[in-house]
Amino acid sequence: MINSDSQTDFKNSTLCIILAAGRSQRMQKHKALLEFSEKESFIVHLINEYKKAEIHNICLVLNPEVALGFNNVWDNDLSLISNNSPEKGRLHSIRMALKTFPEMEFYFIQNVDNPFVSQAVISSLVKGCTKGDYTTPVQNGVGLHPIVISNKVAQHIISCTDEETTLREILQQFNRNKIYINEINLAANINTQEDYQTYFNKIPLRSQECTLGWW
Repeated sequence: MINSDSQTDFKNSTLCIILAAGRSQRMQKHKALLEFSEKESFIVHLINEYKKAEIHNICLVLNPEVALGFNNVWDNDLSLISNNSPEKGRLHSIRMALKTFPEMEFYFIQNVDNPFVSQAVISSLVKGCTKGDYTTPVQNGVGLHPIVISNKVAQHIISCTDEETTLREILQQFNRNKIYINEINLAANINTQEDYQTYFNKIPLRSQECTLGWW
């Protein structure tokens, strides 16, 4: 159990990495900009939930087209990395963020297409993630996202130069801690227009109509 003072120190040494560098080809528009609510896009909803959980160090790894949308809504708490090589995969995006912030003790890795992450889930992971090399929420026996990795795992990812290696393969080498969660829709992965309609009951806006949806 982390006491209040050490919890504050913990949160100050924790970084949330939000991954949104993909081309969203199956969705045919950038998933980061999909409407989560009337006031929030996917990416803004995630930023807000992490801030509610007092995780204020947030790094966005974005597709260059999405990065342009942040010019007018820049927040001083956010760090932005534009990934010009999204074809290199998710681990490449993660490595870019880890190399930029190698000194953190823990890192949340948050996919933008897993948008139903709540403050409660994040807070549960914060309380338990010191017990393993990496921590995952588990629901109905299935490991979900986001995951939290320690600096030990982060340094291994930074040093790994094999572009074919996956995050799953790396994590298999480390001690996993499970946090059992009961949260509606946490397992949802919004990859296609059909997925979006299933969970949001509407058709995604065309690319030119998408906005960040900021507070």
